[in-house]
Amino acid sequence: MKRTIILLFAAIILIIIFPPAAHSYGVQDTDIPVNEIYENQKALSNAQSVYDSLPESVKDILASLQINGVNQDEISALDADSFACVFMDMIKNAFSDEYISGGIVIGIILLCAMVNCFKSSQGGNGQIFDIAAVMCFCAGMVIPISKLIETGSQIISDTTSFMTVYIPVMAGLMISSGQAVSGGAYYALMMSAAQICSFLCSKVIIPAVNIFFALSIVSEISPQMDSQRLCDALNKAIKWVLGFAMSIFASLFTLQGVVGGYSDNLSARAVKFAVRSFVPVVGNALSDVYSTVTASVKLLKSGVGVVAVMGTGFIFLPVILKCFVWMLILTLGGICAGLFDLKPICGIIDVCTKTLSCFAAVLLSVMALFIISTAMVLVFGAG
Repeated sequence: MKRTIILLFAAIILIIIFPPAAHSYGVQDTDIPVNEIYENQKALSNAQSVYDSLPESVKDILASLQINGVNQDEISALDADSFACVFMDMIKNAFSDEYISGGIVIGIILLCAMVNCFKSSQGGNGQIFDIAAVMCFCAGMVIPISKLIETGSQIISDTTSFMTVYIPVMAGLMISSGQAVSGGAYYALMMSAAQICSFLCSKVIIPAVNIFFALSIVSEISPQMDSQRLCDALNKAIKWVLGFAMSIFASLFTLQGVVGGYSDNLSARAVKFAVRSFVPVVGNALSDVYSTVTASVKLLKSGVGVVAVMGTGFIFLPVILKCFVWMLILTLGGICAGLFDLKPICGIIDVCTKTLSCFAAVLLSVMALFIISTAMVLVFGAG
């Protein structure tokens, strides 16, 4: 008796929620307004806020790809050539922003090489030239690299703010599409990951990178202060923290996706079976409408996920490309310094290269965390 009452109540709720289905069955009009359902879900879920919360620079890049919001037609029209053009423009911008710094690096190295020719004439005071060369090189390199690290730290903070807008929208769409277990778990896990990531980067990892950079430079300027072991320990600690955090989050995301996916698929099949079997007359029509609505929501969910993935990538890529451009500049500078036997300059260049490499690893790890987690949601929730 209780079971009958529950099923009857469920049937009434479904009929109230989907009145067009019952009407269509009676008048033999089976057309379901898929586009209307899509637009209604888009408005109800506030999906456009995901695009609106992106930085203006990222919106400009997306506009060059003909994407002006969460629009499935615009996303479907994307092709590899457009991405290649945008990526090449980003590389050109990275080089155009830093080519002056590259000229400064080469100029300082040539100046130090000229001064180095006079060391032998100064007798025991040759060390003065080494210290002066290192100080001159640091004056040209420390400020730009420090600003780059500061910019990267701000980008991580901006990405965390963007994720706090995106995660509730995606979790709501997952629940609306019948993925109640996955949606609840995704919200809790991703919000925790975003907050932990922001805390680790702002309070632990980025300060550790700055400390590593400062101690390494002091060690090169003042050979009496041998802090190389401490710098190596900091470098290893940063990489260990990144590796451990990424392993934990990847494992949790995988388990959440697999377990939640199976549970949600079983629940969706049970709902459709109950509607078809126990709702008289309009059971099949209601089941078809249920499938259409969930498919429309999943289509909207995939659009939101694609915008989030591209937005996150375009937030990080400019700074990551600048890191690699700087590493290329420093590598060329190291080759020039080695040719002129400027060992102190070579030491500073190695310090700067290690710092940028470590910082680029931090940025790539944070970007991969958010992108892979979104991609896994789209893959596990595709069924």
